Amino acid sequence: MSKLQYWKELPPNPDYERVGRIVKNAFGEDETVVMERRFWKHFDWLEQQGNDMAVWVKNADFDRHKPEYQNSLRREIMRSLKVDEERRYLSNMTCPMFIEPDGYNAPRQKFELPERLATDNEWFDRPLKNMFGLEVTVSMPGKYWRMYDWLIQIGADVDRFLCEADMLARKKNISLGEALMNGFHLSEKVNYLKGKNHPLFLSGSGYSDRDFRDGGRRMDERIEANDVKRKFEDTDGSIIEFGMPRPFWQYFDWLNRNGQDMLKWVRDANITRFKKDGCVFPMRTEMMYGLHKDEFKRFCSDEPSPLFINPDGYEL
Repeated sequence: MSKLQYWKELPPNPDYERVGRIVKNAFGEDETVVMERRFWKHFDWLEQQGNDMAVWVKNADFDRHKPEYQNSLRREIMRSLKVDEERRYLSNMTCPMFIEPDGYNAPRQKFELPERLATDNEWFDRPLKNMFGLEVTVSMPGKYWRMYDWLIQIGADVDRFLCEADMLARKKNISLGEALMNGFHLSEKVNYLKGKNHPLFLSGSGYSDRDFRDGGRRMDERIEANDVKRKFEDTDGSIIEFGMPRPFWQYFDWLNRNGQDMLKWVRDANITRFKKDGCVFPMRTEMMYGLHKDEFKRFCSDEPSPLFINPDGYEL
């Protein structure tokens, strides 16, 4: 007997029967979602545990519109339910295992499972300080602010995150909020695909390789792949090597031609990148921050500056 014939002659499993239900999408409209019964069982079990599944569905409708592709509402809900069951299983939490009764083949570890909130996709304004220490108003949906607060709670280097986001915002002429959201999205994606314990605030269905890979390199690797690297000798004879985008080196060389001791600048940056709170900035970040700040100060004080880094100037 062939394997195909064997599977055909097996009695049907009722858990794999497809069942349709009417749910409310993100706009409050009725939509029919068809899933196998095993997914609806986990859906109902979550509701019995106190989860607001109407909010779950609404958030899934928002989350399915990913930057790289779009999921159907049905597929987004199914993926989010399976990710929830998997994380509960790997965390040794109570879970009836309706979707995958045999469990999941991955290392056991503790995962945080953030509750879906009705405010996750509502926009909120909060004051933050940009890379120059100036207070600006940043607008982001609630789920991004939840991730921001969580990063502070675990002691992450949020100042560095803000600095790099502000540089990206100025380079691409986007808002600081948009740059932060892009960074948070990438951070959650990278950590999820590496199997790390990172709460899925932004995408309850997780991420797949196809919305992450591009030529076999991560997105952050592609950004730094365009850097130009140089080497410098420190006072103790050790080598300081780092890369920066070409416009930063152009400004670096311009400062050098105009009398700045750029070797001392590099050596000083290799000291100041070790912060008092224990955080350590990469040389790349510390140098780019200093150069960007110098160009900004010269622009504000009408000192001569070629504006290599931000050719459009700065808002005062």
